[in-house]
Amino acid sequence: MTRTPTAKPAKAAASSVQTVTQADAAATSAKAAKAESRPPRLGELVHVVVAEGVLLKNNETGGYFTAGVRTPQAVTVTTLRRLKDGDLQLA
Repeated sequence: MTRTPTAKPAKAAASSVQTVTQADAAATSAKAAKAESRPPRLGELVHVVVAEGVLLKNNETGGYFTAGVRTPQAVTVTTLRRLKDGDLQLA
């Protein structure tokens, strides 16, 4: 009776092993990427930032957006148009 040699299990490369924290971060970034690919829905509360050099009136407050400052905004048809035009960006 002869014995066939058994192969030792291959060790996983250190770079392919993910910790729970790394896996959670990857899942979160994947969800964020998916969320960014779809436009926000009407009535949804989002944070927007006005583009540099653009003077844009905030229809909710009656004032003007400040460049570079995250501002909460309920999505309206106007918000969607401004996002499409590039005047506003999701923050």
